[in-house]
Amino acid sequence: MNKEELSFQNHILKKINGNYSHSSTALKKISKKNCDTNENKFSIKILKTKDSSINIGLTDSNFDYLSSNYIGSNSHSWDFYCCNGRKYHNGVGIKFGTDRCEINDVISLKYDSKKGEIEIFKNNVSLGIMFNGLDTSKDYNFGIGLYDINDEIQIIQN
Repeated sequence: MNKEELSFQNHILKKINGNYSHSSTALKKISKKNCDTNENKFSIKILKTKDSSINIGLTDSNFDYLSSNYIGSNSHSWDFYCCNGRKYHNGVGIKFGTDRCEINDVISLKYDSKKGEIEIFKNNVSLGIMFNGLDTSKDYNFGIGLYDINDEIQIIQN
């Protein structure tokens, strides 16, 4: 079994080694304690640069990146899977907003820590509130998952 390896250089996240299974990485811890805005809203934007199977979401501090299959696979993570336009939590996928993301689509995730809501955007158009009812007292991490070797995305804002 090969070790999962991700390269992150010049705002490009790329899977460079590993098995054909999701590889997830935490990109940024988001916390009310280090919030420098009055709105308590945090967002990340990614550009799909290749025909990659990617997912974007949030994880709490109990999410284990090494043993979890993908973001959204358990109760500690919430995910939008760009390949099939589904949202995932606790391993359950539900159709959400779009068929799939194409090359050059910009996918954004916004977390509102006052309301405990995750909203997803595709090309700056809201697909709606993906999940609500998150514990507003917790800190979360933005997460990205890449499936195949050479899958990559460009982080254009975080």
